[in-house]
Amino acid sequence: MSGSGPLTIVAERGVLTFDGAVIEAFGFGKDGALRMHVAFLDKIKLDEGGRFSDASVGFHSTKQILPIEGIFTAEEFTGPELAELVKAVKSAAPNLEE
Repeated sequence: MSGSGPLTIVAERGVLTFDGAVIEAFGFGKDGALRMHVAFLDKIKLDEGGRFSDASVGFHSTKQILPIEGIFTAEEFTGPELAELVKAVKSAAPNLEE
């Protein structure tokens, strides 16, 4: 991370943020906000979407019932902001499966 504060993506359907330890999502069709500490993170799922689905990123943990799912437009999904956030989360997550 650049050290200038949390990484935040304001997308069409919600907001995804990462402060170096906690991933948090607001919106994306969910009630309220969802949070997950990177120590619990097991898997990151990137899905480009397709004919009947939107592009998304999912942060999954066996220790937390609900995953964090962000839904993005094609432009948001391929943009540098999401790539930077995912890279930062990967580098901070000690238990991430490859």
